[in-house]
Amino acid sequence: MSTNFAGVVVGFDGSPPSTAGLDWAAAEAVRRGLPLKVVLAVELGTALPMPMDSGAPWAMAKIEGAAREVLADAVERARKTDPGLVVESSLVIDTAASALVDASRTAALVVVGNRGHGDLMGTLLGSVAFGVTAHSQCPVAVVRGGSMRVPGPDAPVVVGTDGSEPANAALDEAAEIAQRADAPLHIVAAYQVAVTGWVGVTPWTEVYPEEELTEAAEDTAKSTLANARERVRRNHPDLQVEYAAVRGRAADALVERSRTAGVVVVGSRGRGGFRSLVMGSVSRGVVHASESPVVVVHAPDRDFDLEA
Repeated sequence: MSTNFAGVVVGFDGSPPSTAGLDWAAAEAVRRGLPLKVVLAVELGTALPMPMDSGAPWAMAKIEGAAREVLADAVERARKTDPGLVVESSLVIDTAASALVDASRTAALVVVGNRGHGDLMGTLLGSVAFGVTAHSQCPVAVVRGGSMRVPGPDAPVVVGTDGSEPANAALDEAAEIAQRADAPLHIVAAYQVAVTGWVGVTPWTEVYPEEELTEAAEDTAKSTLANARERVRRNHPDLQVEYAAVRGRAADALVERSRTAGVVVVGSRGRGGFRSLVMGSVSRGVVHASESPVVVVHAPDRDFDLEA
């Protein structure tokens, strides 16, 4: 597979979730004015029902022929999105996750369905979504089920922030998406309050009453939002932005807002200076439960992995 493709890359295996991912990726490529590449990965150890050294070239030829047909259908479907969309395809002998992570080195965006197993044995898109979001070097969009929801004036871009480097990268990406889609941007900072525990033999809340802990956590979240506001205004002064400090788990807050969002954007890993503002395995939780597409963003030049 070419290693210098700078457009939108989508993993495809013919399953309904990957078809939803294909449709979403094609529409996003049109919005961005970028070409689209459809990647189908075949893992030979799974696809071939015999040892690799068994000497059956007909088996490999049959698998490749079936894969080419799947790709041809995918390319035809994508081209119907817009007559000006440039679409190419790539058949890769590798795991889907490895193929898409490799493509992410130069791609602007990688798109995957959140679950899938096509008719061609060995072409998987399921836990692949988690593997790609963990290791991709560009933003990854995970499209759930058959959702074709996209951001727009009535479908905001929702982004979680905790002030960390990955969260700031997610904030920048979310603002760009909102600007392109003429969508409002909703920024969420979630906080939790430790109300149990002991300091020596003294209950934690006797040292720090719950009201004080809550006020401190909320103030920190609001400070994080103020910094986010300034960051967005520098490059997108006309963008419509809303801010919310929410008590609770960040993943829960973002999943709740995914019900009306066009897309949810999260950083791949992060923890701000205050331990109650957590964005670590949040991205994985949102990818798992979101009702809208999710874009997972890595901080530039850093290798942040998703927590298990």
